[in-house]
Amino acid sequence: MIARPQQPEWTRFYRLRAVGGVTALHARFVAHRYARHVHEYTVVGLVESGVQSFIYRGSRHITSAGRIFIVNPDEPHTGEAVSSAGYIYRTLYLEEAILRRVLTEVGGPASRSTLIRGAVLEHSALAASLS
Repeated sequence: MIARPQQPEWTRFYRLRAVGGVTALHARFVAHRYARHVHEYTVVGLVESGVQSFIYRGSRHITSAGRIFIVNPDEPHTGEAVSSAGYIYRTLYLEEAILRRVLTEVGGPASRSTLIRGAVLEHSALAASLS
């Protein structure tokens, strides 16, 4: 049996200066695992290829290609590839002020809370925008 060389992991981190309060990560992970951690901002991610898994709110969630995952601020979570093929994803890190502005623009006046209930979404229009 001939072993195929594994594609390398990589990361690209961006600060979107035109949109204050937003940073982004585009990455490919195979062996990298995020230990349990929290963020001070909302994370909205799109898995472009492969399958990602994460523990969030006491449950394991699976995010396959074309699906979106969301993690609210200050909520512990992990992250890893489901298989040795790894995954490629894009994430936006949204400060509360920018998230409130976006929610107001797309759905009218934002509620008092910017917390999002779902962990994994299937929403083709949002996925296309994130891509």
